[in-house]
Amino acid sequence: MRHTVWTRLAFAVLALWMLSGCRAVARPEQPARDGWFELENRQPAGQTFTADFDGVNGIQVFLRRGANADGGLQLSLKNTPQDHEALATAALPAGVMPEEEYIRFDLPSQPDSARQDFYFELKTGADGGPYLGTAEPAAYLDGAMYVDGQPVDAQLTFLLDYGPLTLVAGLGRELLSWLGMLLAAGFLFILPGWGLLGVLWPAWKSVRWPIRLGLSGGVSLAIYPLLFLWTSLIGLKLGAAYAWLPGILGLGLLVWSYRGIRPAWRWERFKTSFSLYNVLFVLVLGLIIFSRFWNIRGLDLPLWGDGYQHTMIVQLLLDNGGLFQSWLPYSELSTFTYHYGFHAAAAVFAWLTGMTAAQAVLWTGQLLNILAVLAVLPLAEKIGKPPWTPLLAAMMAGLLLNMPSFYLNWARYTQLAGQVILPAAVFFAWLLLEQPRISWKLMAASSLMAAGLALTHYRIVIFAVLFLPAFWILQVRKANLVESLKSTLVYGLASSVLALPWLVNLARGRIPAIFGNQISTSASSLSTWEQAYNAIGALDVYLPFIFWIALALAVGWLLWQRSRPAAIFSLWWFLIFLATNPNWLGLPGTGAISNFTLFIAAYLPASILIAAALTRMNWFLPQQPAAEQWQPAWRWVALVVVVVICGWSAVQRLRDVDPAQYALAVRPDLRAADWISAHTPEDARFLVNAFSAFGETALVGADGGWWLPLTANRQTLLTPLTASFEKSAQQTGAARQELVEHILELGVDAPQSIQDMQSLGLTHVYVGQKQGQVNSPQALLEVEDLLRSPHFSPVYHQDRVWIFEIDYANNQP
Repeated sequence: MRHTVWTRLAFAVLALWMLSGCRAVARPEQPARDGWFELENRQPAGQTFTADFDGVNGIQVFLRRGANADGGLQLSLKNTPQDHEALATAALPAGVMPEEEYIRFDLPSQPDSARQDFYFELKTGADGGPYLGTAEPAAYLDGAMYVDGQPVDAQLTFLLDYGPLTLVAGLGRELLSWLGMLLAAGFLFILPGWGLLGVLWPAWKSVRWPIRLGLSGGVSLAIYPLLFLWTSLIGLKLGAAYAWLPGILGLGLLVWSYRGIRPAWRWERFKTSFSLYNVLFVLVLGLIIFSRFWNIRGLDLPLWGDGYQHTMIVQLLLDNGGLFQSWLPYSELSTFTYHYGFHAAAAVFAWLTGMTAAQAVLWTGQLLNILAVLAVLPLAEKIGKPPWTPLLAAMMAGLLLNMPSFYLNWARYTQLAGQVILPAAVFFAWLLLEQPRISWKLMAASSLMAAGLALTHYRIVIFAVLFLPAFWILQVRKANLVESLKSTLVYGLASSVLALPWLVNLARGRIPAIFGNQISTSASSLSTWEQAYNAIGALDVYLPFIFWIALALAVGWLLWQRSRPAAIFSLWWFLIFLATNPNWLGLPGTGAISNFTLFIAAYLPASILIAAALTRMNWFLPQQPAAEQWQPAWRWVALVVVVVICGWSAVQRLRDVDPAQYALAVRPDLRAADWISAHTPEDARFLVNAFSAFGETALVGADGGWWLPLTANRQTLLTPLTASFEKSAQQTGAARQELVEHILELGVDAPQSIQDMQSLGLTHVYVGQKQGQVNSPQALLEVEDLLRSPHFSPVYHQDRVWIFEIDYANNQP
């Protein structure tokens, strides 16, 4: 299978080491080998591929000597297999054929080769030529082997060589672009909240900068869905202005809050910014940022089915300049009631940066992954001892644990966005309810975040609501009962009013009926699939066992220490667990919140509580962050160990992404989509690989065909996953399901299957690079079956992608 992305990091480091000698550095692009292909005279063989870095200057091909060892070998580098002109050529002289090894073909450097498509072709002038190493078709995602100009279902075994100077220069430019992404993220997702909290919270200026980042991210993210909602309510769709207004307003509020204050630039103050605490925090944050950005540098599209539906919603927000109801031209859905906080954030990022919707989804998702780690800091400091509890919590959530980093594979971005807002919302609700009387400024901040969370993720807002009973049980006493009740009621009312227009809009779709059915159904009445779906499963998938043990010990230690904040926090998450598993109390509602939703969020309580327990032990951490506090020497040893652990953990996070398993559409699918856009009618409609999922309640895609409405602007058999929540202008769900069942039972060219296709208006068939194998128990469309049938005429075959035109003329029912 394709090498994991962390090898690319090791490869780049190796390039730096090789700079002194300017030697080429080999990238193991496709090293798998399980077969041989005999290269013969007048029958060239080749491979399409996508380079990962700038500076391709050589290709290594695994060869074995053939019967004729005297034949020469020529390699031509082209952009595509169809090109007649070569970008460069190289030759292996006759008589030097190896027994069995990699042979390098030197090429002129290709300076801008990063993420560019190429094709190399090998020819020999002798019969009985060498054998080329080959691998199984799925070993490489971005291309395929070709024989005599035609793709075959295999991959060649090859390595790419890069010139280290060009490679490093290209990486330097890429790192600068990352800095631009961070600046855009700061303007969109930090500055609005920072400015607003500087006005609403008097203690803001005394809060340490990492905590400010965590709170600002949550507040900023809550602003956008509310801004989209209320402008839409009065008939305004602001388009790109949604991206600019909050940041400009935040900057204005920031200037206002610091009016009359003259900065005191003193050397002593400057030196304190380089305390070991700050240096360590910057190091940890830098490793988190690098790991998140590096993991998407080789991705063209978001992963998994969620990535497709999120991109479609973002594209519709961009097309409409704001909220919408009709999903045309991408789908026939006629309502929009899905939570959209993440999509609003991705849309404003696209408007600000000029990115496509797909790239904005990828980058916004990783930026929110960083903010989700920072989001744990305020609650960590409230529960543990400052300043080290937030640092340890950030290390755990951002580096030691695979969640939330692993969310990238599922494109679980809506829940991630909710978990950026959730800790800040709970933090300010906590502050608000602790006040002896209503604080209207804190009320404004708290209500805004609660309402923004309600529009961002429906299940995560339930998490937030459950904080209130936990606080009331352990904190409210008779002396402050009346004021706490007032604050709670006003808080709930204000939050509801802010979100009310969207709550009314929910009635247009199916979500209220689905949720009502879930909370009223007893656990014994659930189907076998529903019970399996809501099962807790293997706990080590979510956290390593050692962290589950540490979490239990941490809760026990903190309760032994009589920490009321820790008790409130622990009770809150226990209530969330009970709400997720009401059957434990004999109540209905199992499945309204899935255990999967709960346990992939377990990094949040685990990192906070374990960090709080560690800092309360006082065994090596000083109470102040100043450098002079770091004595005796053994504490320095402990710090070195922490740094080493963080570095090792960052490398592990680079292994979290797995496009081989989770990508639906890859580079050959994008090339095919370009062909479709240019060579098929606009009303073409595609049959694509699909299978029944979620207890046979939905049809989902199994390769790049699912993406065609966005990549080629052509509709398919499928709808996005959100179709089950929305109403459709064409109620064809049952017909689609029947077609899939008939193909599986009768065959793709059975009269009934052809009749079903015709009734659904399908004109073409698409088989993607991954051939219907993504998460599918059985491929719906087999290329061999399509080629044998007179109803399907191949019109495109490049790499592993096939496109057929459907002929209904000969169908005999």
